[in-house]
Amino acid sequence: MTLPPPAVVAVHPGSTLHSGDRLFLECVNGLLGVGCQVTAAVPRDGALVREIEQLGADVRILPMGTDLAGDIAHEPPGLRARRPRLRELIAGWRLLGAVRPDLVLLSTRGLPLWALLARLRRIDSVSHLHQVPLRPLRWRERLMLMPYTLCARVLVSDEMSRRVLRRASSSLATRAEIVRTGITPPMRPRLPREPLESPLELLYLGQLSPRHSPDVLLGATPRLRRRGISAHLTVVGDAVTGAEEYRRRLRRRADASDGQVEVIGPVRDVWRHLVHADIVVVPPRTGPSSGRAALEAILAMRPVIASDTPELRELLVDFPTAHLVPPGDVEAIVEVATALAEDWSQTVAELARSRRLALQRHDPSAFHAEIARACRADASARR
Repeated sequence: MTLPPPAVVAVHPGSTLHSGDRLFLECVNGLLGVGCQVTAAVPRDGALVREIEQLGADVRILPMGTDLAGDIAHEPPGLRARRPRLRELIAGWRLLGAVRPDLVLLSTRGLPLWALLARLRRIDSVSHLHQVPLRPLRWRERLMLMPYTLCARVLVSDEMSRRVLRRASSSLATRAEIVRTGITPPMRPRLPREPLESPLELLYLGQLSPRHSPDVLLGATPRLRRRGISAHLTVVGDAVTGAEEYRRRLRRRADASDGQVEVIGPVRDVWRHLVHADIVVVPPRTGPSSGRAALEAILAMRPVIASDTPELRELLVDFPTAHLVPPGDVEAIVEVATALAEDWSQTVAELARSRRLALQRHDPSAFHAEIARACRADASARR
């Protein structure tokens, strides 16, 4: 008798198209590609829901106590935090009972309750902890990682992430497997314009939040102008839950910039904005940062200026067109942007080499295969 394809409940605490959301979309795509029946659970309606449905997966909207971008250490204490957690437990318990999946896939480190729910339902789980902070973990972060020891496998993006887990828990480390982030690249990217004409086009892609720090860049355009370089900054993205006031302040500053800064909301097609950019800047003050925007820029053959955080340093090593600067240092960003503009022909000449390396390291087909292999192996073992 032929068994039906494995059923997977894939849980993700976001509903937009930020970097972590798009990585989750790649996971769903990989599972569907090998015939899994996928039910995606997300906290609210949003652009991600439409993308998942277009792939052919079912979507359920459930209450969740953690937003994708919320750092575990910043969750509010007390009853205000416990109430959404209780609703999450009840809704998750009911969903797993209704779907009766062979496996639960947990996306990001903000879903510890789902590892417990899967164990109580006697369902194997796989966690994809793709944003592990590459620094000593605080005690609460260690505590919130402990439920993931209930997972059959823990997927991480690189060796440094696995080392962090090893310091947090030997049980986590023994379950950890490295799966490099996969990104579907543009098929025929265009090189930047040459010669470089005024204004210099800077681009920020990502979340609008203090941690991701697009506000750092608002000081770059006037500084470049004082150096004789006319520049324009485009900020593409949206505020995460809880950062709405940050977005409003950012827009007010952009409105007062005499047209030097434009803030655009979330977009489905990032490549359309990358093709008009000269330099992409990834300026987080602190980690963790997935660095997806930096990789997308490299795949689109654009030079990158990024904060020298442990996560980005690990991700961007060996890319000749990725340049690291101290986090939050707008003057250092301006220095690098000036140097790139002054030697633009050499900058453009190195872009193809960076793209080839990114295609090799972050091949979406290989990522889909690895995600599918990890999930199908545990789903099949249960049947």
